[in-house]
Amino acid sequence: EGKPRPACKPGDLVEFVCQAQYPHWVVYVGDFQVVHLHRLEVVNSFLTDASQGRRGRIANQLYRYKPLSPAAVVRNALEQVGCKDRDLSWRNSECFAAWCRYGKREAPDDICGTPQAVEAGCLHALACPKRGAS
Repeated sequence: EGKPRPACKPGDLVEFVCQAQYPHWVVYVGDFQVVHLHRLEVVNSFLTDASQGRRGRIANQLYRYKPLSPAAVVRNALEQVGCKDRDLSWRNSECFAAWCRYGKREAPDDICGTPQAVEAGCLHALACPKRGAS
């Protein structure tokens, strides 16, 4: 019978919610894969692994900002895989997901608390250095 197709499309933000836990946000990149900030590292996971049994909802409409193209959102997310610890510029998974979808100008500092990065005026201030091929 196979797995049901997810309702989300590449570039969508998905919020997983569970009672007594903070919501966890991911960027859907296609083929049941997501990129998210997890335990101080940006990782690529299967949607089912990232959800950890929590209910999810597509959360694209929670911000009033104009999103980047789906291809740009996916590229932003995938380029950050492997960033961790001091390279990170996001306080939590929602900040990371919002940055991927909207870019630096939309990083809401009421959520993300990084006004100095927003004021820097360029995406590079929010992105960690690119990793060399390994």
